[in-house]
Amino acid sequence: MNSLKLPTKLGDKGLTEFHWLQSEPFTVEVDGGTEVTYEPTEGYYKGCMSVQRGFISAEDNKSPKPNKKAAAPDLYKLSDVYFLEWQRQAANSRNIKHLKYFLRFHIVNTDTKRIISQATGNNVKVWPGDMFGIETDEGKALLATPNGIGVAYFLINHKPELGVKTVEKVQVWRQEDDPEWFNMLFYISQPQR
Repeated sequence: MNSLKLPTKLGDKGLTEFHWLQSEPFTVEVDGGTEVTYEPTEGYYKGCMSVQRGFISAEDNKSPKPNKKAAAPDLYKLSDVYFLEWQRQAANSRNIKHLKYFLRFHIVNTDTKRIISQATGNNVKVWPGDMFGIETDEGKALLATPNGIGVAYFLINHKPELGVKTVEKVQVWRQEDDPEWFNMLFYISQPQR
């Protein structure tokens, strides 16, 4: 990460952390307009970001919507929660369009880990790992994983504020001291016209 001049410690290059917790009861309209109030889900999103360096790190996430059938508050998607935090932090610098990197740190999702393993031929290396252009089959598969799709939705759903952005490539690696600790770094750019 140092080779990319990305922050690695809080305060470094504007790196700040945030923690969003769904701790309030919420109401959902169900069949026939009836409203049902649900207890807090205790879902959360924890991460770090540096608007100065154009960097977001999604580090520890538990969706407030644990499955497709579960009720959820209006705001529950990683892409929207992280965008609102990015927007809040970028407000002072007016540099909201400066996003260049989106890190999915310490991936635990088994489907994502399986696809990372397949993309690397069952040989996930330590940093710098392997790089896949988004035009490759591997790059597309990694972006389509449960951990990658949130990055895509982040860019697609917030185009009016961020401008037209695309994932150019994705880098995958494992931690040196833990062969099961996978990470993905998505490189974001403005498409060439």
